[in-house]
This record gives sequence, C-alpha cells and structure tokens, in this order.
Amino acid sequence: MKKLLLVGCILLAGVAAYGSDIEASYADLEDRLAALQAEEKALYEARKSEALAAQDELNKAKKMYAEVSAKEKALAGAKKGNSQYGEILTGYKEIKKELEATIKEKEKVIADFNALSK
Repeated sequence: MKKLLLVGCILLAGVAAYGSDIEASYADLEDRLAALQAEEKALYEARKSEALAAQDELNKAKKMYAEVSAKEKALAGAKKGNSQYGEILTGYKEIKKELEATIKEKEKVIADFNALSK
C-alpha cells in the first residue's frame, strides 16, 4: 500500500509539473500574441496618419495643378506675342510635371492604406 501511495504521489507531482509547463507556455503565447496585436495596431495607426496627410497633400497638389493648368492655357495664347511668356510657360510645364509625380505618389500611399484596411 505504501508503494502504491508513493507511486501515486510521484505521478501526481509529475502531472502538476506538466500542467504548470503548459500554463507557462500558454501564458507566453498569449503575451506574444498581445504584443504582436499591439504592434500591428501601431503600424496601422501610423499608416492611417500617413494616408490622411497624403490626402491633404493630394488635395493641395490637385488644386495647384488646376491653377497652373489654367495659367498655362492663358499664357499659351500670349506666347505668340512675347518670348518672355515662353520662359514662364516652360516653368509652368515643369511645375505641372512635378505636381503629376506628387499626385501619383500620394495616390499610391492612399491606395496602399485602403488595401491594408480591407
């Protein structure tokens, strides 16, 4: 009977130790999951801030593009009479190219965030 009781105590101690290992592993996994979720949320919020800033910059760039296009059209007719207008018109064309690149870049940032949000 004493041997049976001793074997039972040893098995019980083994099961208790095994159970605490499982609990420790589970707690570790839960901590890692929580950290990963927090990191993912922080990354999402950073991308959201970038997308909002990009949207503001995109709106400004589109507005400026429209203004430059209107001035470019107005100067196209005046260019025939004065060569100095040609230099200004060239400058407007360069600004339009830069604005087109900016618009494309900002639209990509916004599209990337929208894809991330889905």
